[in-house]
Formats: sequence, structure tokens, C-alpha cells
Amino acid sequence: MNAKFFVAILGAALSLATGAAHAQTLTYGSGAPERANFHEKGVKPMMGAITEATDGKVKFRGLYGGTVVKLDTTLQGIRDGIVDSGYLITSFHPAELPHVGMLGEMSALASDPFAAAGAANEFLFKHCETCREDLAKQGQEAVFMWATSPMSMVCAGNLSEASDLRDRRVSIIGSGDARWASALGMAPTRTAISDLASSLQLGRSDCAIVPINWIRSYGLTDIAKTVFTMPQGIGAGAIPLAVRAESWAKLPPEHRQAIQAAVAQGLYGWIEGAYLDADKEVREQTRDRIRYIDEDAALAKAWEAHRQQEIQALIELAKRRGIAEPEKFVNDAAAVFRKWHDEHLPRFAGKPEVYAEILQKELFGQ
Repeated sequence: MNAKFFVAILGAALSLATGAAHAQTLTYGSGAPERANFHEKGVKPMMGAITEATDGKVKFRGLYGGTVVKLDTTLQGIRDGIVDSGYLITSFHPAELPHVGMLGEMSALASDPFAAAGAANEFLFKHCETCREDLAKQGQEAVFMWATSPMSMVCAGNLSEASDLRDRRVSIIGSGDARWASALGMAPTRTAISDLASSLQLGRSDCAIVPINWIRSYGLTDIAKTVFTMPQGIGAGAIPLAVRAESWAKLPPEHRQAIQAAVAQGLYGWIEGAYLDADKEVREQTRDRIRYIDEDAALAKAWEAHRQQEIQALIELAKRRGIAEPEKFVNDAAAVFRKWHDEHLPRFAGKPEVYAEILQKELFGQ
């Protein structure tokens, strides 16, 4: 056989073998229903963008609705290799993720979801080594963090004003929501997201602090009667794409960079489509059945008073979790949230391309 021909054939074979070795199909576990808006308008489009950015080398196989992992067992599922990746709500695991889980408790520090997502990502990737160590100890990597649309008070009864909320039971997800509920004289009860409908329907709770689009995603359409829409915090403590460290390490650097670039380009659209647009759609679809209260002076005054006390409350929470230098930890995070709201937001508001540039330059292009 001609030597040059043999070398060419060998080179082509090695190239094909290398490409095959780098190709991965990652199982993705989520305890939320597949129909949930953030799956349809967020997770799935982002997966598609990642597959395209890696020339088809990185694909995903979605396992939704708690079929393999539930919302509160995703951490263990990724760590133990049950799934390669998943939707990880960090605040559900304060013992295993004491530092990064704090981001899920800081909802009162944010008023804009795009700024909140940027701040959460910056704090995680640039300022919080202990957050990344939390994840490393659990054998996983965060690809990015996200933020919800503003929280609202969704109630099963026919209410008229903020004073009607007193003494009512309210389903909450994180400690920040619990502190807010207590400030209103309500009785907070931690409720699994998948149990929101049954809790409201069976009277275990009267209200829930959730984004409006969750009314559709979690089956509250025929249960909710009143919604106080004044923004009541923004959740930014979840990692919608956490990947098992072993699976992440198998990806070549160029694929990891392509994934990060796809995230930078797609995060604005994710938040807009999966949350803000969905809020508007759900409100329009239910306006004949649900009373939406957009203004309540007493509620607004109570919220501002609550926000003023949150930094100290978060410091106390950090102390209880054993975080070293809790004041510095909380104040550093708060400074990043302020920067994204005060400095970056005026630059990127309504400009997805500018938002992508900031993410790429300051975070993912490092």
C-alpha cells in the first residue's frame, strides 16, 4: 500500500474516532412537568442551541416530570450518575450547598430578571469560589444560572386588598419568601413545587408566592381566584443546566466554550420567552376567571420595609449555615446585584445583543 495513502487513511480514521469520542448524549433529569413553560420555552431551545453550537456533538435526552429524579433529588441524581445533567434548585440543599444555595434566598435583592440572572452568574463564576467548591464536592458543574419573572401573591380565595392576606397560610419555596410572608402576618409553609395545586385545592394553603406563569405550568388555572401582581422578589438560585463533573470533563475545551457562548446568546430569550412573555399570556388567558390586583399601596409599603431588612436577615442566615465571613459574603453578593441593576441594566434594557456581549465578555469569555 502506498505509504502516503496509508497515512491519509490512518489520519482520517483517527479524526473520526476522536469525533466519535467527543460526541455525547447527556441524559437530562427534571422533576417539573414537561409542559412547564421553562422547559418548552427555555430548557429545550437552549439544548437545541447547544447541539447546534457543538455541530451536533452534544445532545440531550430529556427525562421530565420526576420520572427519574424529582426536584428535591436532582442533586443526588447527578452526583450518583443516575442522570448526566439536570435542573438543580440550589436552595433545596442548604446542607450540601451552603454557599451557592444562598443565592436562592436573595430574591428581595432583585427587581429585574435579566439583571438578577447576570448577577447570579457573575457572583457564582467570578466572586464565589466557595460556591463552586460546593458543587465540586457534589461532583457537578454549573453551566449557568437563571432568574424567574417577578414573584406574585397567587391566592385561591376572592381577596380585595393586602389586609386580607393576614393570618392566611401561604406556600413558599425559599426562606426569603417566608420572611416576606411573615412580615405580612401570614403563616408560611414550605411546599414542594409539584404540590402547589393540591395544597391550594385542599386548603393546606390559601396562597402561593410564585411567578404568574406558574398558574399554567403547575395546574393552578382553575384554582387561583386573586393575584396581587406587585413584584415580590425574583428567584435566581437555580441552575437549569447542572452537569455531572465526569461528563463535563469529557467534553473538549472547544465544546465547553461553544456551550458557554450559546448560553450567553440565548439567556435573554430564555428569560423573556419562558417567563415574561408567559406571564402576559397566562394573564390574558385567565383574565375572565382571575382578579389581578396591580396596585396596593399598603402592600408596596410593606415590601419596601421588608427589603430594607433583608441584608441583615441574610447575614443571620449565612451565620446559621456556617459560612465564613457572613457579612462579607452577603454584602459582596448584594454589591453584584446592585451593579447589574444600576450599571448594566441601563445598557442592555431591551437589547438582547448587548446583554449577550456583557455575559460573554465578563463571564463566559474568561
